Amino acid sequence: MEGDLTQTAADLQRTRSDAAKGGGDQCLNASTTVYNDAATTVYNDVQTNLYNHSLDLENQAQTVRQEVSNLQSDLQALQNDGATGPSEAPSEISGANAAIAATVAAANQHIDQGNAYVATSYQVANGIAVGPCAGTGPGNPPEPVKHIN
Repeated sequence: MEGDLTQTAADLQRTRSDAAKGGGDQCLNASTTVYNDAATTVYNDVQTNLYNHSLDLENQAQTVRQEVSNLQSDLQALQNDGATGPSEAPSEISGANAAIAATVAAANQHIDQGNAYVATSYQVANGIAVGPCAGTGPGNPPEPVKHIN
């Protein structure tokens, strides 16, 4: 996900650079170049790459959670039969749960950053859609990518 954000940051910078050129003749820079920078390039970076990677990560986290749950059930079954599981099992389970929580938290920070990049790119594009170029901006940013669990 870090690579997704690196690309999105570069695309946001291109949006800013293109916007610095103003609306352009017949507002083509505002209505086409900068509009597409924001509404297509930056938006797609987040809505496809970052979103898909976050869903993959969420699915992987759910798989690990299920495996931890299965392990806990197996350990309980051993205990019910009068046997004991490996002494390090509780520590390993705790470590796995902590790793999942940390990974999900980091992913959600990346999602927040990606959403901020999209909002900023729309703000930049709408910022040059003024005066004779009024109405050529992308409008309001789309719904942000939701956090994963």
